[in-house]
Amino acid sequence: MDPSPMSLVENPRRVKRPKYSWAEDITADPDIGSRCSNGLYLECKFCVNSKTGTTQRIMCQSPFNATTWKTHKKTKIHQRNASLALPCASPAANSHPVRELPVPALAPTTNPISNANTSQSEDCPGIYYGPQQYLRLMAIYGEFEDLGVAITLHSYSKATAHAVGCLHKFTSREDVTPTKRYKNACEVCYNATQDKTAPYNGVQKFLYRAQRMSKVIEIQEALNSGLTSVLARKTLTNALCLNKSISPAYKELIHQCKIRLDLMNWMPDVEAMRQPLDLDRLKAYLEAHFQVHNVPLTVQQFKHGQSNPTYLVTFGSQHLVLRKKPAGKILPSAHAIDREYRVMKALESTPVPVPRMVVYCSDVSVIGTEFYLMEYVHGRVFKDPSLPKMSAIERYAIYNCLNEALSTLHSLDPAKLGLEDFGKPTKYANRVLSTWSRQFNAQKKILAQYNTVLPEDKSLETLASWLESNVDAIPERQGIVHGDFRIDNCIFHPTEPRILAILDWELSTIGHPLSDVATFCTAYHNPPSFPMLPGLHGKPLVRMGIPTEDDFLQAYVERTLQYPPTATTWKFFCALVVFRMAVIVQGVYSRSLQGNASSGQAERTRDVYGIVVKSGIDLIDQAQAAAIDSQIEPVLGLPISDHAKEIYSKLVKFCKTRVFPSEPVFMAEQAANRAAGKTWTAVAPIIEELKAEAKALGLWNLFIQPVTIGNKTYGSKLTNVEYGMMCEIMGRCVVLAPEVFNCSAPDTGNMEILSLFATPEQKKQWLEPLLEGDIRSCFAMTERYVASSDATNICTQIERVGNDYIINGDKWYISGAGDPRCKLIIVMGKMKQYPGETKRNAFREQSMVLVPMDAPGVVLGRPMHVFGYDDAPHGHLEISFRNVRVPISNVLLGDGRGFEIAQARLGPGRIHHCMRTIGMAERCLELMVHRAKTRYAFKQLLGENALVASSIAKSRCELDSARLLTLNAAHEMDQKGNKAAQQAIAMIKIVAPQMAIDVCDRAIQIHGGAGVSQDYVLAYYAAALRTLRLADGPDEVHMRTVAKAEMMKPFCRL
Repeated sequence: MDPSPMSLVENPRRVKRPKYSWAEDITADPDIGSRCSNGLYLECKFCVNSKTGTTQRIMCQSPFNATTWKTHKKTKIHQRNASLALPCASPAANSHPVRELPVPALAPTTNPISNANTSQSEDCPGIYYGPQQYLRLMAIYGEFEDLGVAITLHSYSKATAHAVGCLHKFTSREDVTPTKRYKNACEVCYNATQDKTAPYNGVQKFLYRAQRMSKVIEIQEALNSGLTSVLARKTLTNALCLNKSISPAYKELIHQCKIRLDLMNWMPDVEAMRQPLDLDRLKAYLEAHFQVHNVPLTVQQFKHGQSNPTYLVTFGSQHLVLRKKPAGKILPSAHAIDREYRVMKALESTPVPVPRMVVYCSDVSVIGTEFYLMEYVHGRVFKDPSLPKMSAIERYAIYNCLNEALSTLHSLDPAKLGLEDFGKPTKYANRVLSTWSRQFNAQKKILAQYNTVLPEDKSLETLASWLESNVDAIPERQGIVHGDFRIDNCIFHPTEPRILAILDWELSTIGHPLSDVATFCTAYHNPPSFPMLPGLHGKPLVRMGIPTEDDFLQAYVERTLQYPPTATTWKFFCALVVFRMAVIVQGVYSRSLQGNASSGQAERTRDVYGIVVKSGIDLIDQAQAAAIDSQIEPVLGLPISDHAKEIYSKLVKFCKTRVFPSEPVFMAEQAANRAAGKTWTAVAPIIEELKAEAKALGLWNLFIQPVTIGNKTYGSKLTNVEYGMMCEIMGRCVVLAPEVFNCSAPDTGNMEILSLFATPEQKKQWLEPLLEGDIRSCFAMTERYVASSDATNICTQIERVGNDYIINGDKWYISGAGDPRCKLIIVMGKMKQYPGETKRNAFREQSMVLVPMDAPGVVLGRPMHVFGYDDAPHGHLEISFRNVRVPISNVLLGDGRGFEIAQARLGPGRIHHCMRTIGMAERCLELMVHRAKTRYAFKQLLGENALVASSIAKSRCELDSARLLTLNAAHEMDQKGNKAAQQAIAMIKIVAPQMAIDVCDRAIQIHGGAGVSQDYVLAYYAAALRTLRLADGPDEVHMRTVAKAEMMKPFCRL
């Protein structure tokens, strides 16, 4: 440990010594400070005596003896102090250089650091005298703030510290023992050090901080020490406890300590070569390739790896990895390192992280087999999927990187990378099963040569038979597959959750991407004690922050824009992976008998083989493998009927397996229609496809109570609470899901008023095709030139002429009018008042009339945009009515009943809107949380930032509050009716949209630029959610309703 820098100037005892002389080469040494006039000692410019705190003296033992000084210069302490010593600017022409420290100004003096030309004996020794290196470090680490201390720099890299107001006077105190510090300090300095009433004054702070610099020097030494130093590891570990909030420099120092510790913890796992190489021939080959000569070569073998021998090659300053085929007799199709080299070389230009390839050598005369060289990538390799000693958020980020890497790999086009002939594009599962079956039979013959029969072979044959019976039912899909994608085949950044390189491409080919996902997910089925790679079976994954198997698969299919696999397909690939693993383990064991296994622990694979085969048999014996389409239990806030639970479960499963994955398909088809000039004339085919599937499952017209038309009954017996919960699920994919279940606005509101107020003829003509999903409708109420939130302002005129109505007026922002399937307009207008007719009540002037879209005089105007979105083909159009004539039988309920109908229409519709809004907010919050747990900035994950965590917490609180408020309104409607629940309905229409806007805005903020891009749904949601504060009445109208209802309540004090 470094000596404490706190000391006064030395007051040595005067002892008569004989005169000695020093050699001339010693006296000329620039590291020497002052010298004793009698030649008794020399003072080192940089070192301090650990006991007295004064300048280190090197004693002369005999005349012309330089041994002690040279020995001192070789010590690590001197070399360290000399390297840290601060060069100074010269105060005088004939003295050593001295310069001022780059230290900030201190209060109360404007410049606490000055140069001194006088010797220390002529001045107050102050409170500190020692090397300037401590002061330099204090300046770097911001330790000079708010200190009542002035610093004087002397020659020979020394410095003195004085209390502010120092008298600069040498004082002699007889009543203070000679060993007492600060004995000869002036009154100001002495009193500052002796003040017991202010233990944390500036002087005390300075002394404490100066002492702390010795710790900093220790840490710097540890940072420069070797990676194997136990003392350095201990020092760096203790350094992590420093208060990094003191200054940015301390924070950076701690960060460097963390990086250094990570490097120590993740050193290459190598040992001496188990299978020696011809180093002379290898060195000659490398020198010829790199065109260098006489470069040192060292080779070590990696402990990890069971298939191809892998070596760490240090060639001069280069660190390379050598991969070769095993020596001895091997199967012709096994250990294809040429394919491994080829695929990694092709992937170098892609986002898939792979090491840089150096050279491939097919000349077996060099080291006995083919081999290739690639760059050595330094980072972390996790051999335990549970990622011990990591936080939950770090584990989540690591698994997200793995999922993203797989998705990126499988999205590549092999033909564009020159890999079109890397494997057959079809019948991948058949080929894999056939290949490994042949390998299995061949290895049994090899084992037979050594009189070895494995009893588990019978069980493995049973597994192969099950795979053979199901292989033809597997759907085709092709892409580049890794073949052995596991967490221990990836190298991660030393400190960040980021993959630097994916290794071990020996089994790569063109095949079904799900095989890679299944390979990775075998860790979920293996026990933690599994010898080859510890598993996750039985671990508390949610608490650990590790996604479950279902979650990992769900994230993968979302990233790859694919539909989730069925349970049978997923089980097949999991079983196929186990079968392949069992054959590989069998092969490693057979090579161990031959003596050419690459791993030093190959003999242990005999027991592993039995474990793997048993897991395969257990897998196919399971009634159902884990998959996304497995049974889903509803998680709801209120009790619901068994009928509703059944529908809810079917709805969630259908949304997760069909609707949600179809969102990108829908967007792509919409874009194709735009490109073909069919923006307003064509509908995405996926909509009708999903509608047919939902209809077949009974997930149809869930919003409406049973209504019978002819001999057919439509609707479902769901309460507002039960259907509201299902609206939340639909809201997570608001552009597609509501229409798929025939539950989208404005059709739901229109169908509700038709079921309540339409005549049997009107129901047959309009309601039946709407309930069947054959046509769409719109509701025309809003007008441009009046405040349409007040229905009494409506100007569109409905005139009764004989047995017809003639309609004239203009509407705008009529949602759904642009859909080519829209055949019905429900027009709300004001009845014409004739002279002499009794004036109607203001709320009895409006009527609702059914107008066919193709009626003469209906003119569709321009599509209105919402924050730049036209929402085609649904659209929000301007519509003009010019002498539109319809029969009086098209009126709903009668003349002057429009306002009454509108109130009945808006009640349930606002519940639907608000619950869909909550679903949108839930999706925004999920995106926000995922971003916070995976995005790395300023040396930490965003989720570790307190402000980001606060945004997430606030969003969750607001979202759950809005949900409960909405479900409460739905419950009041169920129990008391729409009119009695009017205040509760108005409240949710105020709260839910504003809450969702806030959550969406926070999600956008955390996503940064990506949040407002077309790559995320957030920008569209921000526009749609802001519109909801206007749709079905602006917030101000609902606030008026809430306040009015509140003031109508009788005063009561509990």
